[in-house]
Amino acid sequence: MNDDRRKKVQEALSKLDDCKSIIEDVRDGEQESFDNMPENMAAGEKGQKIEANVEYLDEAVNSVGEAIDQLGNIE
Repeated sequence: MNDDRRKKVQEALSKLDDCKSIIEDVRDGEQESFDNMPENMAAGEKGQKIEANVEYLDEAVNSVGEAIDQLGNIE
C-alpha cells in the first residue's frame, strides 16, 4: 500500500474511532435513562423502546469496533 492510501486508512480509523465514541456516549445516556426509570415505566412501552435503543446502539458500537479492527489489520 502506498503512503497516500495508508494515510486515508489512518484518517478513516480516526473518524471511526470518533464515531464509536459518540455512539457509546448516546448508548450510555440511554442506559442511564432506563436505569433511572421507575420500575413500572421501565416495564412499559417507553421503557421497552429505550431498552431496544440501547441494544441497537450496542450493536452499532460492536460493528464499528469490528470495522476498526479490520482496518487495523491493513499493512
